[in-house]
Amino acid sequence: MSRFVITSLAGWLTTAQTALAQFNVPANRFDPAQGTDPNVDAFLRDASRLGALIDKVVDIIRYIQGYLLGIGGLIMVLFLVWGGLQYITGQAEAGKKTIVATIVGGVIAGLAVAIINLVIFLIQ
Repeated sequence: MSRFVITSLAGWLTTAQTALAQFNVPANRFDPAQGTDPNVDAFLRDASRLGALIDKVVDIIRYIQGYLLGIGGLIMVLFLVWGGLQYITGQAEAGKKTIVATIVGGVIAGLAVAIINLVIFLIQ
């Protein structure tokens, strides 16, 4: 058991050293005279840019979602009217099918919006 732990720890340290070597991280990267770690500052700048990018993508998704929801609602109303006209004019079975299909489509669209909003909430 201890041999496994030592082997795993050695492997992890080798991997960590290799990863740090790729980023050119010097051994004594923290300068107490400066008071800040330049690598941490660079990481925070990159994280800030990534956060700004995520915010822009979320804004675009919400913008598109609003338009698609409006168009979907308009199409849903038109199909409900069409199904009602079919029902009134003697095509009762076709009218019922159109109305039911429209309502099912509206429920699916509503669930899609809920899922998109949940994903946006989770990534922010």
